[in-house]
Amino acid sequence: MCKIIKRRKSNKNIFLHFHNDEEMFAGIKKISINDYEYAIKLCGGMENPDFLFKVSKDTSDRDIVESYYAVAF
Repeated sequence: MCKIIKRRKSNKNIFLHFHNDEEMFAGIKKISINDYEYAIKLCGGMENPDFLFKVSKDTSDRDIVESYYAVAF
């Protein structure tokens, strides 16, 4: 099962801090704002951490720095 620890929003992306025990992953993934809103609509207006984990992209070192400057929501 996957958990979202933090959510941060920049001008273009949403950065999600995940903790996933099944895949032994603890880190940051990104998804564009439009894709995030569409994923929420697909899940009936609720945030589904497992689905967001699958559709979001891995981050590079530059993305990780950008995520810490993004605003938490």
